[in-house]
Amino acid sequence: NNLESLLSNVEELYFSDSCIRSVLFGETSSAVNLSSKFADVAIKPNEPKTDELRELKVIELKERLSELGMTAKDFRNLRKADLVNLLASRLASRSEGRQGGGMKESE
Repeated sequence: NNLESLLSNVEELYFSDSCIRSVLFGETSSAVNLSSKFADVAIKPNEPKTDELRELKVIELKERLSELGMTAKDFRNLRKADLVNLLASRLASRSEGRQGGGMKESE
């Protein structure tokens, strides 16, 4: 919804006839670096948000952590809030590794 709204506003504001004419003919315009507008609406992988993780039961959190390669010993004494934070950080580091590490294996 937010992305659709942003795209609609960007289209109206930056791709209107008057804006395009001003850019083409060198007039000052309200056009700005569009990347700054899209920075607020980052498209992330389909990883669950922390709020969604809070809805999971403790056993489900532990199962997800085990699926990520952790052992029960790693999280045995953690409370639910700590399990949520740990799982969120593990998922975030996993998705960052996927996005930035294309050449690592072949080096």
